[in-house]
Amino acid sequence: MKYTLIKNIKITTKLILEEYIPLKIIFNEQKEGVKYISYSKGKKSHLEIVIGMQSCFIKKITLLLSEKYNFFQKKLIIEESKVTVGNLDIEIDSLVEKIECSNFFTYLFLNGVKIILSDEKSITFVKIDKVYIGISKSNEIVEICIIGLKEEEIYHIKNELDLQIL
Repeated sequence: MKYTLIKNIKITTKLILEEYIPLKIIFNEQKEGVKYISYSKGKKSHLEIVIGMQSCFIKKITLLLSEKYNFFQKKLIIEESKVTVGNLDIEIDSLVEKIECSNFFTYLFLNGVKIILSDEKSITFVKIDKVYIGISKSNEIVEICIIGLKEEEIYHIKNELDLQIL
């Protein structure tokens, strides 16, 4: 997998509240063929990133399961000096790339969500509308943050995650 940063490109995102799906975000609803990056830890934590075949841009991020999660009564804040506005041009060789995560944890905040996919730390973030993609020193996606969510959106995500453990 290879990433190239495309700076100052305008992308719009749309959060979809769907039963049984904790989190689904659509990026620019253009139709094109897609490839998938699948992040998982065991059988109880799973996130998919859908990449356009022609554009190589993120089309959709879906959090399907997260065995470990926590809710904080504070706001999620990302250090602005680490943020670049743009998009990622992502090239993957196969239709589906599967990545087994060393860590997979979802944190819910009053204004957003942080999904940790690795033990590595983010050294920079690519901001795509209200989505922040955390990139590590080894140039891997290690976290995904969404800021600016409404109270009912946070409630939906928490409720769907709660239902998974019943």
